Amino acid sequence: GYMNHKLLNKVKRKSDKKKTHSTSTPIPTDEQAKIFDTVIITDRRGMRFTHYSSDSESFEVVITKDFYEPELCAMEKLVKNGSTVIDVGANIGLFSVFLSREIGEKGKLFAFEPIKETFWRMRENLALNKCANVIPFQAAVSNKQGKATMNVFPEGYGAWNTFGKPVFGKIAPVAVEKVDILSLDSFAKSQSIKK
Repeated sequence: GYMNHKLLNKVKRKSDKKKTHSTSTPIPTDEQAKIFDTVIITDRRGMRFTHYSSDSESFEVVITKDFYEPELCAMEKLVKNGSTVIDVGANIGLFSVFLSREIGEKGKLFAFEPIKETFWRMRENLALNKCANVIPFQAAVSNKQGKATMNVFPEGYGAWNTFGKPVFGKIAPVAVEKVDILSLDSFAKSQSIKK
């Protein structure tokens, strides 16, 4: 079932007590998190995300976002309040949630994620963060409209879903999914988005 990060902190910690995030609350170990199917985590920026026991990223990565810090810092500099943003391959919505805060109520963000399961996880995270300025679309984006087959990786590795056929070590696609493809130019024109 669902579990809040604060409740998880009541679970006795057996690992390195030095691991903390900005509020100095101990970060739960991955073993502790697997006790629960789904956990809602608030990261150090105040963004909330669901974390499933099958997710490939550790709690520490989800809470600190250190891995994504260069991209987040660049986005802070490039995107202003009131901007219109397009997030192609939005995955579970990490950048969409972040950018939603940057663009404010007057801004608009279009988030595209073609894979059904990943799309629903993105919508979950957008709802947790009350991202009313984000409009999600279950579609891929390309230079032509149509349909295509995407390779889907195991649960927890949704960021790797692709039209290509890569194999990362022992992790390979486990399914295929037919997806809609929208033309970015046609979409921008239909939404009156100027270049």
